[in-house]
Amino acid sequence: MNTFILFGFVVSILNVVSCNSNSLEFVFAVFRHGDKTNEKTRIYESYPFANETYFPIGRGLLTNKGKNTAFNLGKRLRLLYKNFLNEYYFPSDVYAVATDTERTKMTLELVLAKLYPPRKTINQWHYGLNWQPIPFDVIPHGDNVASFPYANCPKFVELYQKYYSSVFGTSLREKYAKLIQAMETFTGIKNVTYIHLCFLYTSFQADKEWGLKLPPWIDHNLENLQNAYIDFYNFTVNIPKLNKLSGGFLLQKITDALKQKIETNSTQQIYLLSAHDNTILYLMGILGVYYKHIPNYCACFLIELHKVKGVYGVKIFYLHTVGAKPKPMLIPKCGHFCEFEKFVRLYEKSISIKPNACNVKQY
Repeated sequence: MNTFILFGFVVSILNVVSCNSNSLEFVFAVFRHGDKTNEKTRIYESYPFANETYFPIGRGLLTNKGKNTAFNLGKRLRLLYKNFLNEYYFPSDVYAVATDTERTKMTLELVLAKLYPPRKTINQWHYGLNWQPIPFDVIPHGDNVASFPYANCPKFVELYQKYYSSVFGTSLREKYAKLIQAMETFTGIKNVTYIHLCFLYTSFQADKEWGLKLPPWIDHNLENLQNAYIDFYNFTVNIPKLNKLSGGFLLQKITDALKQKIETNSTQQIYLLSAHDNTILYLMGILGVYYKHIPNYCACFLIELHKVKGVYGVKIFYLHTVGAKPKPMLIPKCGHFCEFEKFVRLYEKSISIKPNACNVKQY
């Protein structure tokens, strides 16, 4: 009896372990950009760092630390998938895309540099430079795959404002009433909203990371702003209609990519999407694996397609920190290995989203 229990335990563990599994067919990797400088120039009239140039980096670009983090993510992915990815670069093996921001494009370049170093491969073209140019695409502003629904999706904004005015929204405003009052007092912004709190947090946090000395009033409130930032995403993720409009477009893109791999048996091995913290949070939300946190710089969410005894299935892992082990995520109502057909059925309502769903009159 104990032997059977032990055997079952071993099978269960093997079912979770991945990355270099012989059953692996395809990987879809979504990751946040590396550490960056503040990209916002003036979020309120008397913003103390409005004239900061962040020399020699510039606004909204990767710091040297951020470059290293992104480079190490590429190294980490190469190590995780060393027995799956070809050691050389071939165009049809990888598709890489970034949102239309400098920080995500820089991050993607660095990830690709370490994921496909040409030295000692057939790609080597310069003995003194272990780098090769690899093309990538850019998601244009306004495309909802990038998960900026409050900027690109009018229907999301309409629904968000409706729920923000609800009993649930009122309780959150009451929770942060003192913080909102303090921000209105110190910044001069009238009628501070959750969006304002998020902008204030991300801006001052980036300035703190750059080494700037924050005003005492913001330094004192930075942790409260961080909690408000986390609660903002927790609020939107837990409302199904908002969840669909924030993460549904990306999940649809992922499902289509997996389906194409199955149907065409293409040689593509990996899809890389360089994006943002909210991209990961909304994807986790639509998949039902969200928990309250802020993804670290270069946190990476991995969706893997496997083929086990002729059956295609999905596994998902979360690399919250570049140096950590990928955490296997339990797919709700399915397990660690979810047959692809069942996966599609489970999320059918989430991915059945029309291109014009963000139009106020079309949803």
